[in-house]
Amino acid sequence: MKYLARPNIAKAIKKQAGAALVVALLIVFIVASLAVTVSSDFLVMFRRVENQIHGQQAYAYLVGAEGLGRSAVLQDPSWSYDHLSEGILQQPTAFANEIAQFTGTLSDIQGRININTLQSASKGSAGDYTVPQERFIRLLQTLNLEAPLELFTAEEIANAVFDWLDVDNNERDPGGAESYYYSEATPPGRAGNRAMQSVSELRWVKGITPELYQALLPHITLWGNGKININTATEEVLRSLNKPKDLRPLSQMDVAILVEAQQPEEGGYDDISVFTQPPLADLKIDSSELAVNSEMFLLSTKVLMLDREYHLYSVIFRSNDSATVIARSQQPL
Repeated sequence: MKYLARPNIAKAIKKQAGAALVVALLIVFIVASLAVTVSSDFLVMFRRVENQIHGQQAYAYLVGAEGLGRSAVLQDPSWSYDHLSEGILQQPTAFANEIAQFTGTLSDIQGRININTLQSASKGSAGDYTVPQERFIRLLQTLNLEAPLELFTAEEIANAVFDWLDVDNNERDPGGAESYYYSEATPPGRAGNRAMQSVSELRWVKGITPELYQALLPHITLWGNGKININTATEEVLRSLNKPKDLRPLSQMDVAILVEAQQPEEGGYDDISVFTQPPLADLKIDSSELAVNSEMFLLSTKVLMLDREYHLYSVIFRSNDSATVIARSQQPL
């Protein structure tokens, strides 16, 4: 009997050895899978930490560049006059170290229309607009769009913007929009009924398409005292300066003398008396809230580090022998 059992024992041993081999292979597979997973997770975590460190380092460079921007603004020889001939505006300045390359550009924010000056407490009758509101309606008609806006359409869009800014829920005519309209929109929302905190809020306003928003960006701001520097304003903004109650923009020929004076070699104007002299005097342009100097500047800084670009936009306020950064963002202001 013992002799007959030996083959069964050997067979059982072989089965157990096979099962052990399967278990061992399974363990090896699990360990290998865990090792690959841990290695992959570690690599992802390492890259994430590396990117955070590089991002923080680049941000430190960007904020440090603000000191150069403030210094450039303070070195302006005349604060009563700002023009492209001074050399600090629209002139990209590049510098580098062994790690990164930097580029900074100063621009004059007060060559733009301040959107928040379009806010008014009272609507009055239809078509009764403030001076800044009239200028905005004209500006909309000057934009370089595939299909330029006609006066009526520009007035409708402008009224929707004015409704977004005013404090009540009464829709302007034509084209206004308040909370009832936005509650039915997709996605639903409400009118701002306050000053804008970012120009990007315009994207929520009725009638502001992506194309229109991009066309408006170079000509608008939220910063400054509302005065427009004619020495640095864009041609579109200059065309928005017409006589009261006339909602049509000036022609390119009408503002040719102003555009020509903006060239660095021309030197611009040191006062706004140009509007009372020929040939501009005949246009009867409303010169209220116009200026030849500025107190708000935008510093746009770019850092290239390890094949990645980082951006920072800083608003610099100049006053009383000082230049202070009052806002900064990694998105366009």
